[in-house]
Amino acid sequence: MHRGIAARGRAASPGVVSWAKGGLPQGKGGLRQGHQGMAFFQRWWAEQLPNIQAIVCKLVASGQIEFVNGGWCMHDEAAVHYIDMIDQTTLGHRMIKKQFNKTPSAGWQIDPFGHSAVQAYLLGAELGFNSLHFARIDYQDRERRKADKGLEVIWRGSRTFGSSAQIFTNVFPVNYSPPDGFGFEVLDEDIMPIQDDLQQFDNNVKERVNDFVAAAIAQANVTRTTHIMWTMGDDFSYQYAESWFRNMDKLIYHVNKDDRVHALYSTPSIYTDAKHASNESWPVKYDDYFPYADAKNAYWTGYYSSRPTFKRYVRVQSGYYLAARQIEFLLGRSSLGLFTTSLEDPMGIAQHHDAVSGTAKQHTTDDYSKRLALGASKVEKGVNIALTCLISSNRTCMSSVVKFSREKGDQFLLCPLLNISYCPSTEETISSAKNLAIVAYNPLGWDRSDFIRVPVNDENLVVKSSDGTIIDSQLVEVDSVSRKLAKFYVKAYLGIKTDKPPSCLANLKTSHYPINFDPISKVNLHNFPTILLGHNSTVYVATMVSPSNDMVEVGPGPLKMSFSLASGQLKRIFNSVSGVDLPVEQRFFWYRSNEGDTVDSQASGAYIFRPNVTKPTIASSSVPLKVIHGPLINEVHQQFNSWIYQLPPVMASSPSYRGTAAARRSVFIVPSLNPSFRSSVTRLYKNKEHAEVEYTIGPIPIDDDIGKEVITRLTTNMVTNGIFYTDSNGRDFIKRVPLKVIRGPLVDEVHQQFSSWIYQITRLYKNKEHAEVEYTIRNYREDWDLQVTQPVAGNYYPPHTFLSSNTLTFQVNLGVYIADGKYELSVLVDRAVGASSIQDGQLEIMLHRRILKDDSRGVGEPLDEVVCVDQDCQGLTDETSSKSYSVAKATMMDANYSLPDNVAIVTLQNLDDGTTLLRLAHLFQAGEDPVYSVVAKVDLKKVFGKRTIKELTETNLSANQKKSEMKKLNWRVVGAQKVVPPR
Repeated sequence: MHRGIAARGRAASPGVVSWAKGGLPQGKGGLRQGHQGMAFFQRWWAEQLPNIQAIVCKLVASGQIEFVNGGWCMHDEAAVHYIDMIDQTTLGHRMIKKQFNKTPSAGWQIDPFGHSAVQAYLLGAELGFNSLHFARIDYQDRERRKADKGLEVIWRGSRTFGSSAQIFTNVFPVNYSPPDGFGFEVLDEDIMPIQDDLQQFDNNVKERVNDFVAAAIAQANVTRTTHIMWTMGDDFSYQYAESWFRNMDKLIYHVNKDDRVHALYSTPSIYTDAKHASNESWPVKYDDYFPYADAKNAYWTGYYSSRPTFKRYVRVQSGYYLAARQIEFLLGRSSLGLFTTSLEDPMGIAQHHDAVSGTAKQHTTDDYSKRLALGASKVEKGVNIALTCLISSNRTCMSSVVKFSREKGDQFLLCPLLNISYCPSTEETISSAKNLAIVAYNPLGWDRSDFIRVPVNDENLVVKSSDGTIIDSQLVEVDSVSRKLAKFYVKAYLGIKTDKPPSCLANLKTSHYPINFDPISKVNLHNFPTILLGHNSTVYVATMVSPSNDMVEVGPGPLKMSFSLASGQLKRIFNSVSGVDLPVEQRFFWYRSNEGDTVDSQASGAYIFRPNVTKPTIASSSVPLKVIHGPLINEVHQQFNSWIYQLPPVMASSPSYRGTAAARRSVFIVPSLNPSFRSSVTRLYKNKEHAEVEYTIGPIPIDDDIGKEVITRLTTNMVTNGIFYTDSNGRDFIKRVPLKVIRGPLVDEVHQQFSSWIYQITRLYKNKEHAEVEYTIRNYREDWDLQVTQPVAGNYYPPHTFLSSNTLTFQVNLGVYIADGKYELSVLVDRAVGASSIQDGQLEIMLHRRILKDDSRGVGEPLDEVVCVDQDCQGLTDETSSKSYSVAKATMMDANYSLPDNVAIVTLQNLDDGTTLLRLAHLFQAGEDPVYSVVAKVDLKKVFGKRTIKELTETNLSANQKKSEMKKLNWRVVGAQKVVPPR
């Protein structure tokens, strides 16, 4: 019996019963039980008396209780970043190791809504798992796999590591429920208990055994070997566990007595061992399991973009958590202890597949946000003391007038609301005798040069570094949309009124050394009659421009963008360094949410994206345009309608700029949105080869009783032939390939995707002198044929941070890009979004959703977010966050050393056993880039230039076992028919 604890208040990890024809003895111990989510288990554990804990320890030691997955939660796989996946898994695994000295060996991702390639190799094989088990794959894919006995595969999710990071993957033939008739929840009206009392008239042992054998054989017919798994449980099950165990005990006894099949309590690891011992050959899987649909009009691609502000909040706290742990390390072991642990639990819970996904009820989402805010607040107190220590000349941590917090009266304040241009400490009038220090920290392993944007109300400021050197800066007027947002949301978040919203944003150009903090640098703003840049006589103040012709060119650096004065739309991107000269248009649209119809009642909702029509409504064909010029920054402000306003980052590059490292280069950035206005601001910086785009969208109007799903669309003349690239959890890029070759002894096939609508199969037969061509109108999946029912929603994917595409839609965590051999158009995002390329040379990104119907998948309420101030409630507005950095003179690393450009620091963290955990990540896949895809070397002595390394131990990804102790199973794979993986 396998039973875990999952979210939404339900026991969603089902039980497991294994059977085998004539073999696999039951062994000692009989009943077996498993647990998956450590967040809930730890809450239960803390309430138990020592004698109960001792019993549990014995059961774990004997294998009767097995921890599967073992993370803090069962994380999402679409909207979650790989660093957060690692962190929450590590938290759970180290708890299990500390308390029970066990290392989980099986992945149990039964409920996430689609599955990523990163989950397979990074959060599977690299953890030391031998198997991965889940339920949700596309309904068409499932039926095809059942027919081919291909539900269970060897998944090679990384084209870099190949078979060295493969994992046995078991997809359930139905959902994570038991077969029909074998659920034993006591309150279930359809429960059919086993009555084996011969004195009773309703004795049904023979009938129930026959039903069991029939169901077992039916499942055996769709998988390989004689071993199958039954997941005994479901949502909201085991409210009265006695009912389940009593009936399963009876079933096992009477089925084994019947002797046609053998049944036993089992676990995923026992099942995997039985499959491995069979020496069977298994099909190979290369790509991912996105997107997921459970019916023809039910594509679960809406949640890629649901609750965009919460997705952004999780991403921001993730970055803060990473930096705070580094600061904690820089401080060294102290009386503060491990002050960053206050964010461990809320960050771990936030990765749950119904949390960061945006698919929880509103009050539950509020609770996630509250926990994150409280955790961050506690960490800030530790960071404040650490900063005091690090900036003091003698590293004194006790008394200091300099503090860094939000508390009133402190000299320095953190500014968490910079995304709405609100920071009280920088907006105050600064007298000639007063300084304002802005402290920034570079958590990356490289030198970097960037801009800080801070709101100010005093135009008579000069910016200096800590050594008195004047720093280039420029004032830009705060737009009316941002001022309005600040006024409303400061009252909503903080309960206070802003008397005077900021009038300007000061843009400060700064440079920073890697892992920089010692000594900390300050940017001092003194009261001078003008803003001085470089020399005391130079003033940089942004000015409005009035172009004299029908096109206006914007950009103080090598990257230029041309806008039409007639339509206000972007028309062209030109880069004098790379030679890119690309016609491109960007517009906003919205899909009308389908509320169901007479043919199919399926509605669009938090999970499901079902537009009413395939052609969206344009926000505006003609856009008011405001152009601001300055020596450091140019801005283009666009008001697309009353609720969409833009300030975005865009970049076209030569192919050499592609890859995960492009995130650091800011290829195409789509920051945040606001659901109340539709506007856009585009910024181009001096000496930068990217543009920054900031959107404000909202509140999305619903007075017409129509749900709306807002997108931005980039259209180029690039010929991409249906090819596009999407990231997998911000880690790898997956090439969505229109060509597939299948070879066999009798027939060879070539599958080609000529567009998002046209699919062709060419067949050549043995001993035949002709070719057979079959073409159909359908969309494409790498290893199965998709029958198109939703041409828009069915082509959305989940990029996390980078988006690049040609013809399909996908989810983005890092980004997405399209390429045609000459140019590459890339999009970087600051949170998980849904995206696609519906037409060749086009990118489409969903930014915000407000829906009036529930999609009947478990949330039980519409996705209709509002924010209230007193009695004034408005639809949620989402806006891009500004980032700030500062000048520094020293670093933790040796002078003049930084990490290679293709290596990043993922984790630098003090652990509770006195050791330090360091994770480094290579940012490029094999063959992705001719320069950066090479093996990189890191000199750890120089990385820890001011520390002494006493001992080094290489571990698995979750740091719960030595790398040398990981035992991987070798699996046979099918060789007669081979699907060629993307290259």
